[in-house]
Amino acid sequence: MRKQTFLAFLIILLFSVPAFAQQGNRVKVEISGKVIDKQTKQPLVGAVLSVGNGRNGAISGENGSFEINLPAGKNVILNISFLGYKELNYSLLVPNVSTKLKNNIALESSNLKMEVEIVGKAPIGIVKGDTTQYNAGAFKVNPDASTQDLLAKMPGMTVNDNGSVTSMGENIEVIYVDGKSYFKNNVATALSSVPAVVVESVQVYDDRSPQAKFLNYDDGNNKKALNIVTKKAERKTNYIGDVMLGYGSDNRYMGSANFSMLGEKSSLVFGAGSNNINVSPNRQRRFYGMSSQSGITKATGARLNFMHEIKGGEITLSYIYDNEKLDALKFINKQYLSSSQITNKIDSSFNVYSSHKLDFEYSQTLNENNRLEVELSTNYSDTDDFDYSLQKNNIDGNITNVLTDTKLKGSVFGFKGSVDYIHKFNDKRDLSVSLGAKYSNDTSDKLQTGYVNSSAGTLNDEDINEKYFNDIVSTGFSGEFRYTEKLSKFSRLVFAYDTDYSYGDSDKKLYAYDVVKGDYVDLKKDLSNVFNNDYFVNSGGLGYVFSKKKSTLNMWVRYQNGLLDSETTFPENAKPLNKNYNSVNIKTKYKLAISKQKSLTIYASSTPSYPSISNLQEVLDVSDPLNVRNGNINLSPSQNNRFRIRYSSSNIKKSTVFRAMASINNTQNAVVNSTRLLTEDEYIGETLLTSGTQYTSPENMDGVWRLFTGAWYSFPLTSLKSNFEFGGMFMYSRSPSIYNDEKFVTNNYNPNCMFRFTSNISENVDFNIFNRVGYTYSTGSNDTKNRSISDNASLGANYIFLKSFFINLEYMFKYSYYYDTPNVTNRTHQLNMAVGKKFMNDKLELRVTGFDILGQNKAISQSVSDIAITSTDSNILQRYFAVSLRYKFNTMKKPMSNSKKGNKKGRRHGKTQFSM
Repeated sequence: MRKQTFLAFLIILLFSVPAFAQQGNRVKVEISGKVIDKQTKQPLVGAVLSVGNGRNGAISGENGSFEINLPAGKNVILNISFLGYKELNYSLLVPNVSTKLKNNIALESSNLKMEVEIVGKAPIGIVKGDTTQYNAGAFKVNPDASTQDLLAKMPGMTVNDNGSVTSMGENIEVIYVDGKSYFKNNVATALSSVPAVVVESVQVYDDRSPQAKFLNYDDGNNKKALNIVTKKAERKTNYIGDVMLGYGSDNRYMGSANFSMLGEKSSLVFGAGSNNINVSPNRQRRFYGMSSQSGITKATGARLNFMHEIKGGEITLSYIYDNEKLDALKFINKQYLSSSQITNKIDSSFNVYSSHKLDFEYSQTLNENNRLEVELSTNYSDTDDFDYSLQKNNIDGNITNVLTDTKLKGSVFGFKGSVDYIHKFNDKRDLSVSLGAKYSNDTSDKLQTGYVNSSAGTLNDEDINEKYFNDIVSTGFSGEFRYTEKLSKFSRLVFAYDTDYSYGDSDKKLYAYDVVKGDYVDLKKDLSNVFNNDYFVNSGGLGYVFSKKKSTLNMWVRYQNGLLDSETTFPENAKPLNKNYNSVNIKTKYKLAISKQKSLTIYASSTPSYPSISNLQEVLDVSDPLNVRNGNINLSPSQNNRFRIRYSSSNIKKSTVFRAMASINNTQNAVVNSTRLLTEDEYIGETLLTSGTQYTSPENMDGVWRLFTGAWYSFPLTSLKSNFEFGGMFMYSRSPSIYNDEKFVTNNYNPNCMFRFTSNISENVDFNIFNRVGYTYSTGSNDTKNRSISDNASLGANYIFLKSFFINLEYMFKYSYYYDTPNVTNRTHQLNMAVGKKFMNDKLELRVTGFDILGQNKAISQSVSDIAITSTDSNILQRYFAVSLRYKFNTMKKPMSNSKKGNKKGRRHGKTQFSM
């Protein structure tokens, strides 16, 4: 470990020394400012600023702000360009000290039609501090590509099957389009609503709190964010969309409609779809391609996002509707590591789920000293599930059979809202106040019938006929107050106080069927619980922020007190729950801009985590008769300790990007499972559990560790007109648990490597080749070990020929070999293909699609936990063929990107300003 750490820091030093050496050759000062629209005064995100031959430049970031290093004491011409705006040459006498421009740089909108030819290499992107900006024009994709397809080609970006996105191993939590909130941070839905054809660039950075954005400082409260910068067209208002209908073998059907209205101050996005091919209309834009989801899903969905700019701000309204019907069949085998117990389970289920989510956001800078933000959100969902399960449990020849037939109906309603107000008293002092409220109601009733048959113990044949009622209501209020005092030009002090109060009622009751009365009236007191709780948390702390030239330091220390006062009103005479939690929260973040293209970020924190009410509530959950759970009233808070270091570098001349990251996580007093295998029938309270039952409750334990380290490097293959990326990761985890009153520790080691080879030839020839090979090695306290190797490869290719004919091909290969499990090898080949023709100037498309042409699609998986190895085989979508017709429209008329913007004279030849 010490050797690896030393090598990591040595690499960073090797990258850093040349940068510092170059900086010493000439004296430069930092000039900062803001680029805005001359008419609307709105900030322009993604404007390109350059001096001279373009080697020295910058790109405007959040709120249109920029920083650029210029030679002190010289007259320079600063060129500013942004798609859809007239270029501006800004004359500037550079002072001898770092300066912020008093006046904003205002660009005027342009409606000129310009013919442009660019000769040279398109820019991949630029690394600026903790912001990485990719130029969409550098990644050639076919005209029908989705934004997910575009992101999948970008270095370090991964688009998962469920539509979520990770950048360099970190989950994208916040998403913007042109700096505006979009579908309330629902990344999958947002990306499915933006076609790749309108994307100008993609920015990945650490998002800041509303106060930090308004006051232009970094408070260290960051979430990984993605901002999609769209192209600006010649027309003030543009309409983009498509309509598709398709039908195929095995009664497979698909249909969708997408519509976008993009205006100067307003935008409206609408989408809807329905299909039975395991595709979510709100998470995937296209209705063909890979499907690794188990079961067969019929999905219907709709989404809407409306944004309107007002003076100094915007109003956003979004709505998402989902309805899914899942028909699943699973065969599960579980082998326990510390005993001879083997459990086989067949589970057949049909689940119906629907949800509605409505979000409203209002934000406005009232004047230079005041800003107001309001967020309202409401959601409603309901479920209607049917599940039939048959389990066979074998312990040394003692057999227990359990059959259950379960019907569940439930609904959840929730509402939350917040108001944020930020006020600047002067240049040195400011205050922000945030008030919030929330409410939720979760109700369900479940009917379960079946029987338990055991060859050992007294439960030779027991019928199950029970009905569960569950009603949980919770209400909460919160307040946050922050006052900052500027200590100097480079530092400030932040005083913070937060308060959060929540009240909840939980009513869980189980009734057995009374044969005499013919109804469910026999209340099982030991399996029922009526519980109410008050949770009151107060925290106060001090933060220090220092930012000077290339360095930014954030330090936070907070004291937190939590009061939990709960009362169990049923059953009577239950033990009350009163807890007083005290903890210290520490966070530190340091960012260093080693050079314009190299940055280093170090983050460390120690934060508490309080036990959930469900883990504290001591009531038996016997919905699975062989796996019974209970709460633990004696749980203590956990303390999460984290350290992370991240390094990014790009070489403008060579068009290379290198990124590395390492993190260590440790949890003290972690909540883990304590499981006991009942070798004979046993009463827990008044409930008799059969022999072979797994009885689990939560416990606190130390020794939970997580380690991650990885590095990625990407570069262009100019001769092949392609980009190549390769990288490696190593993950380690240590997971303690308790089994039969003995401590068990599972260690998992997972090294893997990957490469991605993507085309950059033209829109007519598009391919993406990806491969990841991983090795997993797990050891347990009882000298057990499990080793496996996996290979996940995929190929996506699109070819347009004879102007209007096209072929789409997708191939996926999954391979898993388990060394310590005899005769277990999983190998899956999936080939999908589509051929078609476009008509009416590419507006109309006829497509014939073949899914799983080889007929080998499978859903087989194996997982290793601290107590067992679980193998699962599920039903999955099989081979089908379909014909679809699609009509699309786009009034943008091939919008030009910033990198292709010309001038009034017509053509311009030469390299783009930033060629990486």
